[in-house]
Amino acid sequence: MTEQQQQQSSSTTSTNYRNQDEQEQEQEQEQEQEKNQEEERLKEERDEEHGQEIQAQPSNIIENPFNNHCTTDQQQQQQDIRNNSEQTHDQRWWIKQVLWPPFPTQNNSRPRSVSILMQNHNGPCSLLAICNVLLLRGAITLPGPSNRTSISFSSLLTLLADYLVHQQLQPHQLHSALSTIPITQTGLDLNPSFASIDGFRPTSHSASSSSSSSSSSTVHGLDLFTAVGIPLVHGWIADSQDSDTWDVIVGKCGDYDKAVELVVTGEELLTKQLENPHLELNQEEQDLLREALLVRKFLDSTSTQLSYPGLFQLATGLTTDSLVALLRNSHLSVLYRRPLLPVNLPTPAPPPLPPPPDQTDPDYDHATALEVHAVSQQLMAAEHACTDPEELLDDPRLPKLFTLVTDLAFLNEPQIVWESLEDVEGGLSEFYDWKLTPSRLKNSAPNQTSHSNPTPNQFNQSTHSTGPPRSNTDTDLNLAHQLQEEEYERVRRSEQPPAHQPNIPSGGGIPAPPPPRPAQTQLNTTTATASAPIKKKKKDCVIV
Repeated sequence: MTEQQQQQSSSTTSTNYRNQDEQEQEQEQEQEQEKNQEEERLKEERDEEHGQEIQAQPSNIIENPFNNHCTTDQQQQQQDIRNNSEQTHDQRWWIKQVLWPPFPTQNNSRPRSVSILMQNHNGPCSLLAICNVLLLRGAITLPGPSNRTSISFSSLLTLLADYLVHQQLQPHQLHSALSTIPITQTGLDLNPSFASIDGFRPTSHSASSSSSSSSSSTVHGLDLFTAVGIPLVHGWIADSQDSDTWDVIVGKCGDYDKAVELVVTGEELLTKQLENPHLELNQEEQDLLREALLVRKFLDSTSTQLSYPGLFQLATGLTTDSLVALLRNSHLSVLYRRPLLPVNLPTPAPPPLPPPPDQTDPDYDHATALEVHAVSQQLMAAEHACTDPEELLDDPRLPKLFTLVTDLAFLNEPQIVWESLEDVEGGLSEFYDWKLTPSRLKNSAPNQTSHSNPTPNQFNQSTHSTGPPRSNTDTDLNLAHQLQEEEYERVRRSEQPPAHQPNIPSGGGIPAPPPPRPAQTQLNTTTATASAPIKKKKKDCVIV
């Protein structure tokens, strides 16, 4: 190779290195520019929120029609809320755009785009449920542009406080509601009553505070829901058909706090008896221990804080086309009771006419058969007359209750907005889009972006069904039934004689019956095991 060729080769190589370096520098500059743009966008959102908060401060004093009753202490409470929220200014909640309502109503004939808040990992679900209900109602609107992707926690607190100030509330109601807003950051302590779906009682802490304080206003979570006008419900209802359990759960305890206190007392008696086997309990202690066991059995069987009597009351007792806050699994979510949907179902066919008289059958009485047919027609007509006309118009194929899906894993899944509430364990629940049309789940996890951090294992990667994954208990039960059917088939094949022999048991004996089905209680030993003893009284019902 000549000297000139070597120089050209080295020149080409150096040029390639420079081009590669320039490309890498350009990529780094582009990444840095994108990062700066994202930071500027977040800064603009924060500045807009801060500017709107500053503009909202004088309006609270000037435009508030209740300003004459808004004391200096209440104004100081609003300022404290703003100051406390600034400490959590870096916490942001992601926003998802959905269409609402799913069906035409009297006030909203056209669906509109609504921003809903997604659950921020273990963020305060009580504040999330309240804000989402108000957003769907159109009572509040998130500040800033409509295409924003997140909002700070401090802006939500300020937005809710401003909404309360502009409501026609009495001074003590406004004071209690404003005092409850900061508590939503750590969780609300709710005490459901087991008699009705809207029954909640003040917690023991609130009751002791009210007895020790001379003030007429007691701060607890119920005041905030009353102030914003959102019904708070639950489905933790005892079965009235079980008189023994009903008398103890509703008659003696009444609410969750008293039930846990009774369980703790019963466990203390049981521990004392185990430590001293020769100790005999008197009749009162024996009755107390029996009642504690009944309460513990009820709490274990309704560990999801939802029972079938409660589910029935929710479906029949809530106002149609309404939004409420539902307590379930120590979590607050938005519950939607859909409106009645007219549907043209086929009219049930009348019973067929009896056959004509048969002279060959002496036992057949044609006249009696005609009378039976007439009575059947009368019973069908009476049943149709007693049925509620609204139930005849409602579509029975669509569930009546739906919960708003706010899991961060579904942030980028526009076809998943609602989840049906059809059973206690959630095995029959399915996902629906904004029109309440069943949506098909993908076999893979939802799309994940750089700004969202969905929790892992949201979906079962091996599932092939269109609904959510079923519980382990149902899977074990189906597997056991399949194995049992295979065992039956094996026994039947072994009992069948060869084709060239008559079907006669050898030796005149009776073929052995197939093995009995295993009891369901044996299959569900894992679910029937008693949970750990309750030691701390308030942990299971703290809403966080």
